[in-house]
Amino acid sequence: MKKILVLLLVLAVAGGVFAQEWSLSGGARVGATVDFKADPASIGEGSGDYNTHGGLDAVYDRGDGLTVKLGFGVDARDSASIGATAHYDGDNYAVEVAAPIKFLLLSGVGYNGTKLTGIDSIDKLWGYYKLLGGMVHLEGAYKGRDNGWWTSNDTAGTVGANLNGSAGLLTNVELGSLQFGILVPWFFGIEDKALVRDPDPSPDGTPGALLSSVVGFKFSMAPIEIAAQFGFEHYKVYFGGKWFVVPDVLTVGASFNGVLDNKDDAATAMAGVKVDYSQDVFGAAIAAKFGLKPRPTMLDIAPEFWYKVLPETFYFKTTFGFTFYGKKDADGNDIDKGITWRISPEISWNFLQDGAKGYGDLATGMGVKFNLVSKNDKAGENGSSNLQVGFKWSF
Repeated sequence: MKKILVLLLVLAVAGGVFAQEWSLSGGARVGATVDFKADPASIGEGSGDYNTHGGLDAVYDRGDGLTVKLGFGVDARDSASIGATAHYDGDNYAVEVAAPIKFLLLSGVGYNGTKLTGIDSIDKLWGYYKLLGGMVHLEGAYKGRDNGWWTSNDTAGTVGANLNGSAGLLTNVELGSLQFGILVPWFFGIEDKALVRDPDPSPDGTPGALLSSVVGFKFSMAPIEIAAQFGFEHYKVYFGGKWFVVPDVLTVGASFNGVLDNKDDAATAMAGVKVDYSQDVFGAAIAAKFGLKPRPTMLDIAPEFWYKVLPETFYFKTTFGFTFYGKKDADGNDIDKGITWRISPEISWNFLQDGAKGYGDLATGMGVKFNLVSKNDKAGENGSSNLQVGFKWSF
């Protein structure tokens, strides 16, 4: 009898610990696309936010910075994955390892032959230290996290200071409102890379790790922020900035991104601006970018607006786009100017009634989106016309 009481006590304590440290969550979504451009019109699987997916996550939180997640997911493309992620956040360091096991389920697809053992099976492996009271951030990765550095407005694009999915060593120094650093790719990778330049396969050689590095800085002091990146390979440059005219309401940003090395006519230049307004139940934005090189010259203007028709549930958003092409093709020959336009209205309903939002941000609800893109023979664009429908559930 005593043994039974002791066992029941142990189980009760273990159950209490499990309830406090473990959690289960998951969700499912189904999506479809009606393609009006096809002949005949057809219904197929959804894409992007409107794809089909289901998953379940079990998360253990030890309470001292360590979390471990076991996840299971299935997609419409006959594939499933089971993976584990371990993440630890200390006072001045962090580390994460994620290793999924992916396999195909349904017959007729076949095994793709990819080896899923050893280091190649790891999806994420990265960590960082904070030194000198947090002033120096030192991060190493075999397959890094998605975390861009030294960016502000990116309408025109950036050089790319991000270890997402790749190996590298990043150092960032933060001095109050100013931060600056360097990202060296391929550090901690398993493939041999030249340090400076690989002489093969071309006489000029392939840039090695140092010549493929990116340096950058960012300065933030209300109401402005500015950032810059420079890539040694082909002399890539990025400048961007934002002016927070009315914080959290009105923001104006601008950026430039280009390649200065014109060898083999590789130089590019893109400039962009964006104005963003958001307050309460209404928001609007307009972005414009101008590409001078490579030809043909391009100007793209993209306005959008959203409105919370019912602040807790019903959301409406429309994006537009107009792209204008110049009179010269890539070889400098005269061509007729072209124009392409696009429009994508979307409505969504939040079943949880905790705030109207776009379908991509919903936990439980539905969305409908119509996409219409004009045809442009000069630009080689056939156009498209489709309707996307999606349902989401979470628990």
